Amino acid sequence: MPDLPLLTRRDVLRLGTAVVAGASLAACTSASNTSPSQSAPPTPGAPDDPDARLRGTVGSGEQVLSGLYQYVATLLPAKTAAKVTALGARHDAYQKAISPNAIASIPSPQPQPGKDPAVLIERLRTAETQAAAERAQQSLTAQDTELARLIVLAGAGAASAAEVLRTVTT
Repeated sequence: MPDLPLLTRRDVLRLGTAVVAGASLAACTSASNTSPSQSAPPTPGAPDDPDARLRGTVGSGEQVLSGLYQYVATLLPAKTAAKVTALGARHDAYQKAISPNAIASIPSPQPQPGKDPAVLIERLRTAETQAAAERAQQSLTAQDTELARLIVLAGAGAASAAEVLRTVTT
């Protein structure tokens, strides 16, 4: 995995502020602003959904993160694995909410013994940090405000998980 710059505490706080602002904006532009003469919005994931490609991209990203958590958990001591599994479980929920029509799941890699637990945790942190940045950008391209809100929440969750993983000891 390429070396990525680590987020400082200040960067995480800035990201958190941006996430809150985005969530507030999404909440202010809800579907209640539509007039009765407007047609109903397309069903998420339907062929006429303008965000179908975005839903697929974000949903796939969440599946990859879920698979990574499952893989890493198999290589960690039981107590640490339980923490990591609980932290990674939210990716399945985000994937189902963002891309409800997704069928296939991405298999996690086969466990390889002898991996350093600290390196594995750092790998998760790096993936979560990258996902937080990606979700912030992706939320700006969503046409559906509910989808934008979900992507912002997934990004905030990824940024929070990256910070929580700093505290996980093996």
